[in-house]
Amino acid sequence: MAREAAAVAGSEATLFFQSLDEGGAEMWSRWDMQDHPPDLLITNYSMLNIMLMRSFEAGIFDQTRAWIATDRSHVFHLVVDELHTYRGMPGTEVAYLLRVLLDRLGLTPDSEQLRIIAASASLESGSNGLKYLQSFFGRDRSRFTVVGGTTTPPNPAALSVCATFASAFRDFGCAVQDNTDNLTEPTRALAEAVGVNPADGESSRVLREVVLRSMAGEALRVACQINLLPQMTVGTSQMFVFKDECPSLDSHVSFLT
Repeated sequence: MAREAAAVAGSEATLFFQSLDEGGAEMWSRWDMQDHPPDLLITNYSMLNIMLMRSFEAGIFDQTRAWIATDRSHVFHLVVDELHTYRGMPGTEVAYLLRVLLDRLGLTPDSEQLRIIAASASLESGSNGLKYLQSFFGRDRSRFTVVGGTTTPPNPAALSVCATFASAFRDFGCAVQDNTDNLTEPTRALAEAVGVNPADGESSRVLREVVLRSMAGEALRVACQINLLPQMTVGTSQMFVFKDECPSLDSHVSFLT
């Protein structure tokens, strides 16, 4: 693997390789994790359940338990993503699995050495949400704080801004469809049309800047929410369909203005 990593050194492809630096923090091998429990372990409830039952992975939990016990200031963080998906019988099973984990680590749900963090797209901040948190984690609801998020509405002006570059995006789509192996020249032409310096980096980096400068991503958000936000004034609807001008395209590429 070291040879493959060296071959792509200096490019974005290095993001797909394990860090090989001496003292690197990343572990890919389960055997390394079993011998030297990592500070951060990302897993799922199915794999966690199996790990708790396998004797050769007991060291992960035993060493973590010992670390917690050595100092009262040591805090174990339990992070659960997509919390709202754990409902009904499957949710009950996961809730009990977490209790087994805490017991294995010498903790209780109300332990001062336990910090619980959970993310959810639909958890209520009222009494129903706190009741759910208490029943799922087994910790008194008074110890939870629900931090709500806000949604930033899309900028309706993005449609008209993006539409000014419609022909440039059309030409880019046609060129890429005809030659998928070479993005350099189509990217350069599109970048210059949008006002981005094509010498700023690799094609992927330049295209990312093109999307930001042309507000294409924001325009897509507006287009997706037009039916959901009828009160939004977006001006006259006009669709540019590129398929007839670029027959090789398999689908329509459209802009709403």
